[in-house]
Amino acid sequence: CDYNVYPSHNAWRRACETIQYFHVFHVNTAGNNGCSSKKLEQEIPNNCNPPGNCPPPWLHPIQTLTHRGGSSSCITVGAVNVDNYFWIDSSYGSCHWLDYPYDASTGRGGLIKPDLCAPGLDVTVCDPITNSYSLDGGTSMAAPHVSGSAALLLQAIREAGKFDRKWVEKIFIALSCSARPIQ
Repeated sequence: CDYNVYPSHNAWRRACETIQYFHVFHVNTAGNNGCSSKKLEQEIPNNCNPPGNCPPPWLHPIQTLTHRGGSSSCITVGAVNVDNYFWIDSSYGSCHWLDYPYDASTGRGGLIKPDLCAPGLDVTVCDPITNSYSLDGGTSMAAPHVSGSAALLLQAIREAGKFDRKWVEKIFIALSCSARPIQ
């Protein structure tokens, strides 16, 4: 498998729309293409890699001020440190889609990414090489926090007997609307 080939944005979008059709909650990392050394590795609007640049299941009202387009299952997660500051290497920015166009001349439009952020620096992980624990960081360490939170909310929805076809959207709304602003 060659990981240096540009991904098919349209294929990822179709896949995420299909996943949404089957009511699957899909958490994905934003990527670690942020602005180390104050230089973006991948310029906006291509800073978040697919499928992280797909639309979420619900758009915050700020996102709908200029465009109303489709949705998909993908919740894109960025990383913050323990003080809730956005991690410099976490991918971010406006992402271009046909129904959410990004205007490079004004720097406006597109999808605002990431959708959510979670602790992603100095996370204690199992280290299979040393057969012990170590610290790691990145959006791959942040995404499991969101997945776990979604699983707890899903369990609460099922136990309350409130399970319906909109549960993915409801969980994403609950997570989005209860999140604290990052620094």
